[in-house]
Amino acid sequence: MEPNQEQQDSSLKNLTKSSDSTVRSASTNPAIEIIKHSMDSIQILINSDVDSQEFGNSIEQLKESEIEQVQLLELTDGLKDQGKIKSAIRILREVPVQQSVSVAVKLGEYCLLDGQPELAVDLYENAVQRSPSIEETFWYQKNIGESYFYSKQGEKAQEHFNQALELCDHDFEKFYSLLKYFVSTGSLGHFVDCVNLSYKDTSHASSKRANNSAIELPVATKSILIVDSCVPRYDQDAGSVLMQGFLRSLVANGYSVWFYSGQADCEQKYVLRLLEIGVRYLDGCYFPDADELIRFVEPEIDVFMLTRVEPGGHYFEAVRRQCVEKPIIFNTVDLHYIRTERHYETEGHMNMLLEAKRLKRREAYLIRNADATIVISDAEQKLLDSQGIYGNIWQIPIIVDFPEQIEEFSGRSNIAFIGSYNHLPNIDAVDYFCQQVWPEIHHQFPEEKLIIVGPNAPSRWKEQYHGINNVLVAGFVQSIEQFLSQIKCTVVPLRIGAGQKGKIATSLAHGVPCLSTSVGVEGMSLTDGTDVLVCNTVQEWKSHIEKILHDEEFWNGLSENGHTHAYKNYSEITVGGELVDKTDNLLMNNSLLKNIAA
Repeated sequence: MEPNQEQQDSSLKNLTKSSDSTVRSASTNPAIEIIKHSMDSIQILINSDVDSQEFGNSIEQLKESEIEQVQLLELTDGLKDQGKIKSAIRILREVPVQQSVSVAVKLGEYCLLDGQPELAVDLYENAVQRSPSIEETFWYQKNIGESYFYSKQGEKAQEHFNQALELCDHDFEKFYSLLKYFVSTGSLGHFVDCVNLSYKDTSHASSKRANNSAIELPVATKSILIVDSCVPRYDQDAGSVLMQGFLRSLVANGYSVWFYSGQADCEQKYVLRLLEIGVRYLDGCYFPDADELIRFVEPEIDVFMLTRVEPGGHYFEAVRRQCVEKPIIFNTVDLHYIRTERHYETEGHMNMLLEAKRLKRREAYLIRNADATIVISDAEQKLLDSQGIYGNIWQIPIIVDFPEQIEEFSGRSNIAFIGSYNHLPNIDAVDYFCQQVWPEIHHQFPEEKLIIVGPNAPSRWKEQYHGINNVLVAGFVQSIEQFLSQIKCTVVPLRIGAGQKGKIATSLAHGVPCLSTSVGVEGMSLTDGTDVLVCNTVQEWKSHIEKILHDEEFWNGLSENGHTHAYKNYSEITVGGELVDKTDNLLMNNSLLKNIAA
């Protein structure tokens, strides 16, 4: 509790009465006696009702005393009155600050408060020269940058902000404390590059390449921000492979590509892959708010791609508010409301029906109001047309990777299901197949194994299926290419879901025949019996699997046809080129419209 004025005056009188034995001269100010007798009484002097000149005189005499630097620091710590601050700056500048970093920093803060940035810079630079740690040096460089920034000396400010940025070492608090200055000085790109460099792992060669590519981006004449739910996990799911293909194609064709995910603390290897491609990655922890994100990046971006109804769709209104003239691409990935409707039809849960209706309203709104919408098949566009949901629809199919060579029939064995199990349709497919189809197949072909591959498998499967009827729940595999080179066929027993299926395209691209339900092959223009085998009953599963396991000529035909179809329709060079062409045209038309309006 702070003393009141009467207590302060009383304390001054009492302290000065007992000061004779320690006073250096008759002219010694009572302030010295206060400090010499009781450090707790410093605040009395600071809060006492003395004018600026009297306060300055007190400080003048303190210079001649034996008071230590730490005491000077504590004395100045409570200064509020502007007049007192000016006196303290004038007198204490002569104090040998070389002996104390903390005093230099404290005086620098008062100089900033008093509108004397040049003096503050001198004091901070003095502190930097004697700073014992990188931690302190970061904050000193930041403060120097602020001094120049607020005195409208942008180039000098940027120089010191850059030095501070190099000392952040992936520290969120430090990065975030600098963010607004890089936005204000129009150098957000440099800030993002330096944040990206903090992901480096110098012991890994690919990390070094990633770090270099994050700074040495290809020459770009246009820019795009892509928002998605997470960083592409290229070894986990087909949607990530598709997004990675989009990113590579855009970068290779002159786009400065920025990628944002609201997910913070993404696994390092996936961020490094983005940097290796040449993408600027915006960490979710620095931009937790949609409006703040769009406000910061708006000057840098020409076109926005919002991926999935959630979370990409959440950013639609923020972009429209702050970037009225900039086009928005809504990338559906698949129509989520269709997937949810089918889940309701399969399970009958009323909450799924309500959720499907909500998603349909939102997806329909985004499709109608976005400048362009990506769907991955003709089937989806026809479905939208039939329900009166119209927009500028782009049909851009999925992208998959292709192996260098395809292994022959001999030496292959077993059947596989591949998927990521944070995706509900895949869980339903495995449960259906293991419970209703596989027991019949196992009875007929007991030597064959069903291998369930992919990350995030439900823990119950280990008890429910693993080791029973030759079922193996293998989980995540490092190399899907190597795994598929050993498999005789894949199964896709999907009952719910929407859009083209990456697991089918991946299997065909690797020359592995695929057996699927009608839901699985929807929108992929595959011919039953030529490119793929369609199975909707247990008997169809049994008969088709028997033929594919034992008829090498039939297997070879399906393998070749499926691979040809996949290369023609799902290669990065084909699909990526189409995306780039459409995006270029969208930007060109948008520019023409702005010129006409002007």
